[in-house]
Amino acid sequence: MVVVGIMLIASIFSFPDLFSLYYVPHFTFNFNIYEFVRNQKENCQWLDATYPPLYYLYTGIYLKALNWLGVLKNGVFETNMCPVAEMLWSQSFLFWVKFHYLIWHLLSAWVFSKLFDKKRFEWFLIWLINPVAIFVSFVQGQYEIIPTFFTILAIYLFFKKKHLWGTALAIGIAGGFKNFPFLLLIPWVMIINKGWLTKLKYVLLALIPYILVFGLFKSPAYLTAMMFSENSKMLLTGFSIGEGNVSVYLLLYGLSLLLLYFWSDKVKMNQANVGKILCWFYAIYFLTTFWFPQRLLFLIPFLLLTSSRSRKIFNTLPIIYLLFFGYTWLLFPGLFDHNLLIPILNNFQGINYRMIELTWIRTGVFTAMLTSLLAVVLITFRKVKNDKVIEIGNSDLWWQLAPLLIYLAALAVAVAATGS
Repeated sequence: MVVVGIMLIASIFSFPDLFSLYYVPHFTFNFNIYEFVRNQKENCQWLDATYPPLYYLYTGIYLKALNWLGVLKNGVFETNMCPVAEMLWSQSFLFWVKFHYLIWHLLSAWVFSKLFDKKRFEWFLIWLINPVAIFVSFVQGQYEIIPTFFTILAIYLFFKKKHLWGTALAIGIAGGFKNFPFLLLIPWVMIINKGWLTKLKYVLLALIPYILVFGLFKSPAYLTAMMFSENSKMLLTGFSIGEGNVSVYLLLYGLSLLLLYFWSDKVKMNQANVGKILCWFYAIYFLTTFWFPQRLLFLIPFLLLTSSRSRKIFNTLPIIYLLFFGYTWLLFPGLFDHNLLIPILNNFQGINYRMIELTWIRTGVFTAMLTSLLAVVLITFRKVKNDKVIEIGNSDLWWQLAPLLIYLAALAVAVAATGS
């Protein structure tokens, strides 16, 4: 039932980012995609290429496979120079470009469940019905579920298999898809009980997937895109000292690494404590950068992992989910004013849900701090008395499902309000 519901959601929700996410990778094997975007930007302002090369290589192969199978409408990418409407209005296109996310979602739920010794099926379901993953992957169509899977795989290889080389490679592949998983690399190598030469080898191993694929697309356009993309926004929040500027992110990240260096030999590096440490390094990012909904997906595995030791923390997660939904509905710019439901509501012109117009909220600062502080206060700095996993019962499962049900009910009200 969950899978059927997910694919129904995938086929009826559109989002503007889907255009550049799939139109650009379609040309992967014909052009250097970064140069392609730079040269064609004047002809189509919707074009964008701000993601690492591994994403475009993977998606290019996936699109070629879809074309070979004949499941996409012929000419969907070549209707004109900028076929935005043809792609975003096509339910067939929406279904198939999101279909592989379902595979990654199921795989991530399976690997996540293997982190636990008891109630594995319940933990599988808790990840499967995770409303953040469903929204990000199947409503917006963002690909964060792929690097999230490799992040979960890294956790599994580290704790359950004690496979350090595999852990480094998994972090590297995750970072190859989206740079943010690299935030965990330095804290992780500091935690492991190995010499610095061995730690350096793990860092180099993690960088190999990124470097190898970069060699296929190396160009000045790529460096320009990455410098001015979302990856640099974590450095923008700061303050001035004299004529110099201090990045709050770099300051917090550096201080956290320093504390970890002095504390790592005093802290028992079990699954709970390591999960909290890595959770903190992700939380720093939320505190200091422009906050998009899909960023929360990177944090969810660590929230669930560390909350599995405390029922009180576990039962706060639906509150975080509801805050997430409140943000996407009320504050997130562009959700409904880009005709999100247009594949099934051809006359739908968008609803203005921006009820609060304060600049400091619209930039995401408020929601970033709120989410991060909840994660940090309730999860990272809470003392775990033991390493026993809590028993998850049916009532807990339904409590986790409640935000998704509330969100879907709100969507139904919005659809009804359009008169369709």
